[in-house]
Amino acid sequence: MVISLLLGVFAVLPIPVSAEEAVTFTDEQGLTYTVNEEDNTTVSVTAFNNSTASVVIPEKAVKGDVSYTVNAIDGNVFESNTIIESVEIPGTVTKISGGSFIDCSGLTSVKLCEGITTIDLSAFLRCKSLESIIFPKSMKLIAMNAFMDCTSLRSIEFNSDLELKAWSFKNCTSLEKVICYASNTNFNINAFLDIDTSIFTIYGYEGSKAEEFAKSKGYKFEVLSADTTVLNKLLEEAKSKSEIMFTEDSYKVLAGAIEKAENILKQEKPIKSEIEECVKELSDAIINLVSDNIKDGCIWQTINVGKEIEITGLVSQTGGTLTIPSEIKGLPVTSIGEESIYNVNYEEIKIADSVKVIKKHAFFQSAYLWKLKFSENSLLTTIEDGAFSVNDEVTWDKMTEIELPASLKTIGDKVFYERKNLDKVTIKSKDVVFGKDVFEGNNNVTLKGYENSTAQAYANANGHKFSYIGLDLTELKELLAQADAISPKSDALSAAIRAANILIAQIEIKGEGSPTDIANCIKSLKEAMETADDTTPQTEPTTSSTEPTTEPDISHLGDADGDGEVTVKDVTYIQLYLANLLSEDSIDLSVCDVDNDGEINVKDATYIQLRLANLL
Repeated sequence: MVISLLLGVFAVLPIPVSAEEAVTFTDEQGLTYTVNEEDNTTVSVTAFNNSTASVVIPEKAVKGDVSYTVNAIDGNVFESNTIIESVEIPGTVTKISGGSFIDCSGLTSVKLCEGITTIDLSAFLRCKSLESIIFPKSMKLIAMNAFMDCTSLRSIEFNSDLELKAWSFKNCTSLEKVICYASNTNFNINAFLDIDTSIFTIYGYEGSKAEEFAKSKGYKFEVLSADTTVLNKLLEEAKSKSEIMFTEDSYKVLAGAIEKAENILKQEKPIKSEIEECVKELSDAIINLVSDNIKDGCIWQTINVGKEIEITGLVSQTGGTLTIPSEIKGLPVTSIGEESIYNVNYEEIKIADSVKVIKKHAFFQSAYLWKLKFSENSLLTTIEDGAFSVNDEVTWDKMTEIELPASLKTIGDKVFYERKNLDKVTIKSKDVVFGKDVFEGNNNVTLKGYENSTAQAYANANGHKFSYIGLDLTELKELLAQADAISPKSDALSAAIRAANILIAQIEIKGEGSPTDIANCIKSLKEAMETADDTTPQTEPTTSSTEPTTEPDISHLGDADGDGEVTVKDVTYIQLYLANLLSEDSIDLSVCDVDNDGEINVKDATYIQLRLANLL
């Protein structure tokens, strides 16, 4: 029930175009494209406005003399379109975004080209006329609810070891057959919930995960008839296995089976018994591969044609500190996969500098995680939708603050959804693009970033508090020390000194203030000092009948803020108290009468300043 509600909350939304001047154009089919500003070489399909029944999304979209690669469907572009009957999606679009074709009730045919890897949440939800679908060999993931309520769907063909999430084909009541040309397809136990089991059959290799899944659910299972088509598909699957992910001995057996299959397929008329024997041998070799894809507690896989590593899970769900490795078997770890660190109970996780992408819901429901650490050299560019989200029933969320690196360029939708205890998010990037409702469910978060950054703009637009990174008080404090040494002081100089002390206290104690405030304060001090009558430094306080004639002992007095040290902050505390800007319960009055004259006044603050400046 909780997860169902959560899926409603995470209804797929388009990532907004952040810049007002974003380039868009429309082709003759009625497809509108938006140029992706990060590279200016690719476009996303962002709208469709036509009555055509057949849509072919091209690999390239042309505007004038410029050709762009189409690499995304950006949100619910075709939602509730009852006219579309068929659609072809090119392999340049690696991911079909959530909700892209939701409620397209007239859609009967979908062609998915080689290159597509992911079908996201609810992408084809309630496409009630869709009859069959063939998934390409490149397919890796079919997300939750992707084809739920496709009540006319009769036939499905899988051609790779992909992962089916819960409810991916829920309530597909007409589904008759699932053909699985893969040995290790990962079926969620509820992938085919609420189907008609009397007409439903899974076809696959003997001993495969498809057979194991079918038997565990009580579904009918048929072994695929061994012919050259089956052998060819199995051979393609075998060749897709990355050698570095498995032990040397188990991969050696697979390599032998691959060689045998290739030799049989070279024959003009291969013998049926030899094909059957080879199919069995090759299937067994795939199934019996021994994984060697665990490193430092992380489960991983190769991506990007075997050139990079993605973290897909953890060996243990609990522990103290976990460090994501930067390299595995000579390849860089560049991404943390979807739901890979789901519901873990680690106190701290350190992210390797090499990680560029944190994928959707990667840390979903990891409420016990209180510290996530990125270094100054992090290459992280993208945090996808819901990456650090929890559901709205979580009451034990321990994450209170997080610091995101300067390399970050994109924060997706609802990334910190329902992180109610998240007080401070430091964003070191000046130009990160924010998705929708990034902090939904949290009204108390403070964003910390640079002046005039996109973080400041987002905070202002969404009613979040904002504080500044890089408030340098060095010049102000040096100028203040010079001003304090001037005697006698004009009214203007005294006022400027008081304003400077108050600003320093606000920044150091409350985190309030901006670079502009500091600049204005410096300007006021300089102007007041230039007009002062006497700029001779005061080397010792003037004595009077009410002032001590000997140096007061402040070794144990003056700790107004109660931190165990006497510093400039204690001076500021006393000044704020005298200016009625701090209440009595915010300051330790018992140690504030530094000169022991029976009163707490500006002279006590002065004595502390002089002592700290080594003038007493």
